Amino acid sequence: MASVSLPDPTALDNVQANDDCDPKAPQNETAVAFNVNDPMNAVAAANDYCGDGFWIGYTSDGGETWDSDDISTQAWNPDQSFFTCGCFIGDSNAIAASDDVAYPVWTDGRNTPGRPSGDTDIFTNVEKSS
Repeated sequence: MASVSLPDPTALDNVQANDDCDPKAPQNETAVAFNVNDPMNAVAAANDYCGDGFWIGYTSDGGETWDSDDISTQAWNPDQSFFTCGCFIGDSNAIAASDDVAYPVWTDGRNTPGRPSGDTDIFTNVEKSS
């Protein structure tokens, strides 16, 4: 197997990949996958209650800059699904990637009946690399 050079981790100091919103809202449960053949390329995903519920970001420069998208097709209110209903969301996000596509998986509450039941589903989306 060929040796692969990774970016100097000291060159990146707290790089923000996502956008903030007003009012402030959670952005959490981050997952990251990088290309073992070209570690300068990576994809990350996270809950994003500022946008449509789920964020995905791409970098081709080792994380210095990120392009991002909301990939969920519908926004949802986490208070209706689990925050205020006593429900447990669990560890909700993951991502796998190849050279051509990324496969994010996230917990989504768009179909919840609301309090007190709360209900979340598992969603995925195939994101083709550009």
